[in-house]
Order: sequence, then C-alpha cells, then structure tokens
Amino acid sequence: MDIIKRIVGAYLIASGLAAGALTIVETLFHDIGAAMEYSRLWLYIDPATAVGIALGLAFALFGKLAMQRNRGNDGNGGGITREYLEANVRFYGLLFVALLFYRLWFGDLTSNGGFPVAADVTWGILYGLYVMLSLSLGLGLARGRQSAS
Repeated sequence: MDIIKRIVGAYLIASGLAAGALTIVETLFHDIGAAMEYSRLWLYIDPATAVGIALGLAFALFGKLAMQRNRGNDGNGGGITREYLEANVRFYGLLFVALLFYRLWFGDLTSNGGFPVAADVTWGILYGLYVMLSLSLGLGLARGRQSAS
C-alpha cells in the first residue's frame, strides 16, 4: 500500500502543479478584449484534475477514517489536534472541490460553448483550492506521513 500512496501522491503533486501553472500563465497571456477563448491544454488538464480529485477524495477519506480510528483508541476522545484538523480540512475541502468541479466540468462538456463570467470566477476559485489541497495531500502521501491504510 505504501508504494500506491507514493504514486498517488506524486500524481496529485503533478496535477496540482500543472493546473496551478496553467491557471497563472493563461491569466497572464489572456487577451481581455478578445472573445473568451481558452487554451486547448485544458482539454488535458481537466481530465487529469478529475482523476486527481477522485483519488484525492478517496485517500483523504482513508486518512480521515484512520485518524478517527486512532482517536478512538486513545480513550480520551483526543481533542482538536493537528492531525484532526488536517484530515478534516483535506477531506471536506476536496469534497467541496469535487462538487464544484464535476458540476462545472460536466456542464462544459454538455454546453454549446457559452461561458458566463460567473463560471469563470468559479473555475478560478476551484483551481486555487484544488492546487492547495492536492499539493498538501500529495506531499503527505509522497513522504509517507498520511495514514491512509
């Protein structure tokens, strides 16, 4: 299981960095006066992000369940610890990102090409959160710190 965690961690790091880099670079070179035309690289980044969100959500859930199991074994309920906060922020943060991402992505796949400004802002927020959460979880998995067993 350890090698799988490290592979998933590396994938989350790579997809988070790719999504973050394209978000920033595209913003720098996007022509404000032109029609809303976005880079063709999103055709590759979005499916990679979809897989990353699904994997991240699964491993964040495993980590949350392992943390809860360990808290129940110590006898005193645990209180709010760093591990408790990390597990809950990662899981519920990725759950929020998953809800936003899959709604927007499936909407884009089935739409006729119209792209409202509100969706553009939502994509920006979504990718900002995804980069932070995927890098956090990915680094934990790659280093072997995340208890997802």
